[in-house]
Amino acid sequence: MAELKPFVILQESKFMVIDEDSKATYADHFVTGYVQMLKSGGLTNNSHRQIHLLLFIGPDRFYDYLFEVFGKDNLKIYDYFSPNIYDLSVNYEINLDAILADDNIIGNQSIVIINCLSSLILTVGLAKAVRFVEKLSSRVGQLICIFNRDICVEKFPNIETLGTTYIQLNSYKTTVMNNNIAYEIAMTHRKKGGGIWKKTLNATQNLDTYEIKFEKMPIIIPKLKISTSESTLKPQATFRTEMNARELEQRNKTPLPYTLNSNSPNESKIHYVPDDVDDFDEEDPDDDLPF
Repeated sequence: MAELKPFVILQESKFMVIDEDSKATYADHFVTGYVQMLKSGGLTNNSHRQIHLLLFIGPDRFYDYLFEVFGKDNLKIYDYFSPNIYDLSVNYEINLDAILADDNIIGNQSIVIINCLSSLILTVGLAKAVRFVEKLSSRVGQLICIFNRDICVEKFPNIETLGTTYIQLNSYKTTVMNNNIAYEIAMTHRKKGGGIWKKTLNATQNLDTYEIKFEKMPIIIPKLKISTSESTLKPQATFRTEMNARELEQRNKTPLPYTLNSNSPNESKIHYVPDDVDDFDEEDPDDDLPF
């Protein structure tokens, strides 16, 4: 059940942004594995949910393999990229309002995948693209946007603030075999109650079945170097605090004024030196007073 935890979090996400690095271009594989998990009923019965792939980068023929994974009845591909290539005589513009009004796409059971948001931002501008995806996320069951940070990271530097779940794909240095790929996933999910769930995982995915397996990142505790050298034990002061043997001997021989000297007799004397005006008449010591 621990391995299903990330999938449960993803299923709760209303608006998911997948940010892939140029060294970890696995967003297509990750989305395919995740949606296949939903369709297979691994968590709940989602086999009846319709998948809509909106392409703003690359022609639709690059994604024909998805029909073998999900079937033509469950997957609909909308190509908004090819007209810009094959019909250069027409000033083609993407009608975003028409997409928002398309009853075939809009619905609570629709899973809409945008590939990719970076290309859409470069085509229509950041403001229009953000307004479009926010409106679309409120009208469909789940919206998944693939974002390529190398294409327009300067256009949208705070992409992690968009949506309810942000996933960053990074390369992971490990040895994989049997037609598998491995990459690192950093997830940030905003819960409905206001909390934030964060997790960094290692993902291993099979390219034949698209099955994803998650592993926890190992926790590495750095070792503390403890040095017992003489220099580290000395206090770092601006004056000398230690004494040599001669100074220690002199300190022990120096008498303190508040200590009792054992060499002198146990008696005390008062030595008084009179002034010139003092009167030592013992019969009337106060005869010098004016009365």
